[in-house]
Amino acid sequence: MSLLIGKHIYSVLTSDKDVSNIVGERVFPPAIPEGTEHPFVVFKDINVAGEYSKDGWVGDTTQVTVMCVADKYESAADLAENVRIALEQSKKQYDGYTIGSAELKKSADTYENGVYVIVLSFEFETF
Repeated sequence: MSLLIGKHIYSVLTSDKDVSNIVGERVFPPAIPEGTEHPFVVFKDINVAGEYSKDGWVGDTTQVTVMCVADKYESAADLAENVRIALEQSKKQYDGYTIGSAELKKSADTYENGVYVIVLSFEFETF
């Protein structure tokens, strides 16, 4: 269930008007197609940890890294803010699992290979 978080992230970010106005559908898992134009979003490093009680599984904590990439810092910052808002408001029920919450745990920014990258680390509660 929590292993499907990538599908949730893709759906939320491509359907959010503030994010899609900046990147369109350029939201990718770890592999970025060659020649992709900036700006875009990449999500990776999905790390799922199960939570258990003596009665069994009660949910998961899932950590995900989301990278916002743009040619200009201002564009990367605007994109990162919109991504944060979209994901933190993305509680959703799916067949077989629920996204209960999403929290930004830390962020960092860098300049690599001629582009600005703002890295957002999220923690999702799923059950």
